[in-house]
Amino acid sequence: MACFSFCRLSFLLIIVFSWNSTVNSWNQPYDYVSVAVNNYPGRLFKTDLKLIGREKAINGTIEFVEDIPNKIFGSVSVYSDAGTSGFKLMPLEVPPMPFCDVIRLYYDRFLEGSLIPGVNTDLDLEGGTVCPIPKGKYYIKKMMLDTSGWAVTSPRGLIKVKLNMLDKEEFVGGMESVVEIKDKIY
Repeated sequence: MACFSFCRLSFLLIIVFSWNSTVNSWNQPYDYVSVAVNNYPGRLFKTDLKLIGREKAINGTIEFVEDIPNKIFGSVSVYSDAGTSGFKLMPLEVPPMPFCDVIRLYYDRFLEGSLIPGVNTDLDLEGGTVCPIPKGKYYIKKMMLDTSGWAVTSPRGLIKVKLNMLDKEEFVGGMESVVEIKDKIY
């Protein structure tokens, strides 16, 4: 009986380790190219971002006009290109929630590898733990998006990601980024 339990446990461990190494070896079968950055300044959050160079890196400034406490909400909407009918809202979104919570929940996956304090920005989000977000004007210099946290499968074509900041349902600033997702050429 002990041998049976040991064999079963060994088999389960082999399956778990095999599955883990398989999942970790999945590579994204796509590349992205930044197409546009659109600025929507408001009374609390202002951006002056543009794409520069052949690699279309993001460059410019973002400004928090005052400290951004957790009573200011943030939301993120994702759209895919629907051809001639414009962009269509995808079922991927961050519903309006306190802005500090948005940073805390999504920093590791979507911002950490892109916004690097002392390298391409002077904005230090302290690993996603800073709250309130300190008032100030911060530079972003030649930032490339780190896609390692993005989904392994993604629709091809144009994708628009829009960030809105809200104060009691009033728009107080935002921005959007449009990227083109293409199959990777090996």
